[in-house]
Amino acid sequence: MDLDDSNIGDDGLKSIFENLKSNSTLQSLCLSGNKITGNGTSLIFESLLSNSTLKKLNLDYNYIGTSISTFKYLSSNNSLTTLSLQKNYINDNTATELFEEIKLNSTLTVLDLGYNKLGDYCAKSIGKALKSNVTLTVLNIKNNKLSGDGAIEIFESLKFNSSLKVLNISRNNIGKSRDVHNNVPQSIFNGLQYNNTLTA
Repeated sequence: MDLDDSNIGDDGLKSIFENLKSNSTLQSLCLSGNKITGNGTSLIFESLLSNSTLKKLNLDYNYIGTSISTFKYLSSNNSLTTLSLQKNYINDNTATELFEEIKLNSTLTVLDLGYNKLGDYCAKSIGKALKSNVTLTVLNIKNNKLSGDGAIEIFESLKFNSSLKVLNISRNNIGKSRDVHNNVPQSIFNGLQYNNTLTA
């Protein structure tokens, strides 16, 4: 079901997801461009605890931003396989919370966080999630605020990851590092050398 650019907002979500609790057929829902905040997003994931059929959720072009506890129910979700969160002004703190949930989630295979504000602070959480999560196959963190220091955390984690097939980290500033001792190309090589699943 496609409801993009429908001016739904947080208030409109309540009735939609109240009805979804009893729905047993809907598998894909697009809510991009609907002025949804972090509070609305939290409501979505709480409501999905009672829904076991929705597999694809698109929340691109909303206003999740810096909200706290936005994704606290994601680790308990056992149906979503694809989650798209492009252009949501998501910063390090919110992304760190998200990846803490990803560590414990057992169904999500595709996560799109392109065009947000992820920086080096959350890179450690991304790395930890990639070390422990065994289902995520596609991760897009294109066009964020990662430097070489953050990229090293991510590429080093690939040595221990056995599921990721596609990693898009383009349009970040990974060629620059605040630590002169960091060798980004070497870390990329190390991650790829010991990883047997990444294809793109």
